[in-house]
Amino acid sequence: ETSEKESIDNILVVKEKGISLGFLGYYLDSDLDESINTIVEDVERYRNSVDKLVLSLHWGEENINYPSKKQEIVSKNLIDKGVDLIIGHHPHLVQKIETYRDGLIAFSLGNFVFDKLTRSFRISLILRINFSKKIYDFVPIYINDKFQPIPLKGKLSEEVSSYFLSLNKIEKTEKQRNFSLQKNLKIYRNMVFFYFFIN
Repeated sequence: ETSEKESIDNILVVKEKGISLGFLGYYLDSDLDESINTIVEDVERYRNSVDKLVLSLHWGEENINYPSKKQEIVSKNLIDKGVDLIIGHHPHLVQKIETYRDGLIAFSLGNFVFDKLTRSFRISLILRINFSKKIYDFVPIYINDKFQPIPLKGKLSEEVSSYFLSLNKIEKTEKQRNFSLQKNLKIYRNMVFFYFFIN
């Protein structure tokens, strides 16, 4: 079955297997409060015209593997307004993936096709979602020297997956959070170095 696509005003609608997906994308500056007003207006405008509403948000701080408290609050408010999935990008590192009510929030998916060979930027993931079953999983990937995403396999895939899952368990206090992040990032970089070494 071929997907049907149409663009209406600011929204891209994709119809696949009888389900309509609406995609909205935004670049957010540091003042989330000001930016959020436009997004909420669009969400309220399009929510009832599609089966599932997806937001793509260019936001967050570069080189940081956790979202800000403000991002966590804003994303949950958007889910409350009717968004089904939030996909974040900009930090270049993977951040936690969180379920909230009937929605899913992927604060940052890292990189996909990217031309920087910094170690920590080369490990990322592909997010897979089954809306009807309300489940998700992900495929760890590695960006090779030709800037192509390659799925990881075997033990390294398991280790990277374990690292990504650990991002969801970072303690809430800033002192504990910073300690955990430093520890996790060190593990992350060691895994990337290991991949360089064996290839």
